[in-house]
Amino acid sequence: CKLNASELQKKLQDELTAKEKSERELLQKLQEELSLKEKLASELQKKEVHIQQPIIDDSRVKDLESQNVYLQEQVKKYKSIIDDTEDVLSRLQQKVSREEARWQTELENRQSDLESMRQRAVQQMQNKIDSLQAELQRLQTKNNSHSFADAERIVEEKLMAGCASNHETEVHNGPLQ
Repeated sequence: CKLNASELQKKLQDELTAKEKSERELLQKLQEELSLKEKLASELQKKEVHIQQPIIDDSRVKDLESQNVYLQEQVKKYKSIIDDTEDVLSRLQQKVSREEARWQTELENRQSDLESMRQRAVQQMQNKIDSLQAELQRLQTKNNSHSFADAERIVEEKLMAGCASNHETEVHNGPLQ
């Protein structure tokens, strides 16, 4: 099933849009989590300043430090995911652009071929008309015994026979019937 260029372009654009939407949603979710984790890390750092008090025990400090390390690792992880997502989107956009260019070139080639075939068909028909008009002129001057109607009928028969043979031998736009 062949798709025309505009349908393929729309399909590719729809796929790109859906992919970008999905990536944006993921990116937004990751940024929200990242923001929350950075906020928590900031709060932890502020609390560490207050932890200097002698009331706080060592186990609580160690828990906060391990949470801080964990949160910093999560921040790195999410930044890496965001970078990877942007790379994927960039590659996808490049691929879509290449496909659009390829299909545009293909469309231009097909349109050029179609125009060339149309011009050839018009020229062949014009040549046939000129030939038949010359034949009509010859018949009119040679055979004055034939009436104009007889000569015109003969030319029409030849024209129809010529058109039918041209259609069968020169125009291949599908199977012969």
